[in-house]
Amino acid sequence: MRITGGEARGRRIHAPRIESVRPTPDMIREALFHILPSMDGLKFLDLFAGCGIVGMEALSRGAARTVFIEENKRTAMAISGNLQRCGWDKKGDILTMTVERGLHSVEVKGEKFHIIFSDPPYEKGWVGRTLQGISQSTVCEERALIVFQHSIREEIAEESVGEFVACDRRVYGDTIITILKSENL
Repeated sequence: MRITGGEARGRRIHAPRIESVRPTPDMIREALFHILPSMDGLKFLDLFAGCGIVGMEALSRGAARTVFIEENKRTAMAISGNLQRCGWDKKGDILTMTVERGLHSVEVKGEKFHIIFSDPPYEKGWVGRTLQGISQSTVCEERALIVFQHSIREEIAEESVGEFVACDRRVYGDTIITILKSENL
């Protein structure tokens, strides 16, 4: 697997072979980062990070900082190794814990993010629970975007959740990318 854009474009990223880890394909990552605003100077939160390729893509494209939340210790160690190999160990933090605990942890530290990316396990009910958790927290900067990668068989409600409302939706085979923004914008 390789980073598709930015300063580390083409760099290989190690991802352990674990059945539950489903790395975001190159085509979807490229499309996602063409839709999103420039990453320059932004803070990025990668929930259910897996091998961390999306958060590392954000760093490669200019994000100032990425926090990865990944419960699996083996994949979290792979993220750490990849960050060190790319020279981003000072720009990235890995929280090896559940997303619920991770959101609480960054909230307690007072951290806020411009973009929150979430790729929960498909069709397990995590999309709604995660969106609810984010909307009830204080981890979003003003004008933050929340991005969900989810199964075509698991929809995000069209109505708003908390202060967030879906503003863009793209389908890539069995995968949907849904982008939400604050309805106060």
